[in-house]
Amino acid sequence: MMANSYEEATALITVTNYLSGLRIYPDRRESKCKFICYLIYNISMVILFSSIILWNQMLAINKQFTLEILLYTILTTTVIYEYALIVLIGLHRSKDALALVKRINAVDEKLTKLGARIEYRSLLRHVIISGCYWSLGMVILLAAFSAFMLINKINLSEFLSATTYFCIINIGSVVLYDFRIVVRWLGERFKQTNELLTACILENHQTKAENDRSSQCSIDTINVQSLEQDSQAAAKIYLIHEIRLVHLQLCCVSKMLNRLFETQILSHVFMILIYTTITFYYAYMELIRKPGTIWKWSVISFYILDAIIHSVKLVVVSYNCEYTTSQINKVIKIIHASTLYEKSNDIKDEVIQFSLQISCMRVGRLQSLWLNYGFICQCVGTMLTNVIVMIQWSDEIIMQRKGMVANEANHA
Repeated sequence: MMANSYEEATALITVTNYLSGLRIYPDRRESKCKFICYLIYNISMVILFSSIILWNQMLAINKQFTLEILLYTILTTTVIYEYALIVLIGLHRSKDALALVKRINAVDEKLTKLGARIEYRSLLRHVIISGCYWSLGMVILLAAFSAFMLINKINLSEFLSATTYFCIINIGSVVLYDFRIVVRWLGERFKQTNELLTACILENHQTKAENDRSSQCSIDTINVQSLEQDSQAAAKIYLIHEIRLVHLQLCCVSKMLNRLFETQILSHVFMILIYTTITFYYAYMELIRKPGTIWKWSVISFYILDAIIHSVKLVVVSYNCEYTTSQINKVIKIIHASTLYEKSNDIKDEVIQFSLQISCMRVGRLQSLWLNYGFICQCVGTMLTNVIVMIQWSDEIIMQRKGMVANEANHA
């Protein structure tokens, strides 16, 4: 597995975005026909998936109208709306995705000139591993679900609706896949910037310690050392300045990442919350009814397993956000600790400029990394609260129905 650039390492993500209809990479000014065909493909896929699910919900309402079915229809319509929003925003942000890749290449070139070792093999390995988990789970689950429903001769409309439901949820997770790889790249580059800055500061500290130990020298030796120290200080000022520029570029990449993915990820997380809420609520309602058939409980188990897989995806992405955040905070600690080692006023001035840059960029609160463990805990709490409220509401309705039936029996 070899990759010589970020584009080559993330080629699998590009293909996945093409197939999922989340990006339009062709320039309409260069290939207008190709652009229009791909746009039609994306819009038609959204319309097709939405029509299949809504048609099945309308059939369910016409067959038997209950508040439970109405609730399912409202939540399902919300999921479809979020899916359409993810696709439309992805199409609108396609140019921003290309601009982000150019910024990434510029950062890698700058770090290479500073002596950092840039390799894409580990990034390519993570792209392949993540892609296998993101897609293989969907393929296996969808194949097993389809085979089970075909064996039991389920209604075609229900089969198409369920499989389409699986597809749109997993298409939305492609956004998380793309976001995770960029966040991981960002964390590694912040780590390399920290290593360069730490090496520069420690080298200055070692030079100062050596000068203190050799303080008893001749006047000529002191003059020579002072000249060497001046040249070394100038070189280190230049190095710190270049590292500061790289850090500024990384902050700009983080802000671009926020603009590109924030709305899509929020929509996908909201979609997963609704999807998980529907799954557990449906399982509870089937549990309190009469014992269902084997195929019905198998379908429920498939839905629960799919919800768990998507929850694990969120946890994996939040881990990358936590790691990148820790590297960002490490930059702040290094800058504050550098004042203990430096006595050169010029170097201190450059460090102060670095500190002011960090304050202006608000590095410790980069908005693109809000998908952390705290946010996941809030999502879990929100989902459980919604399920409990829906269950309580349903129990009250069931008790009222039982009371009405008992009253009618007594009057009869």
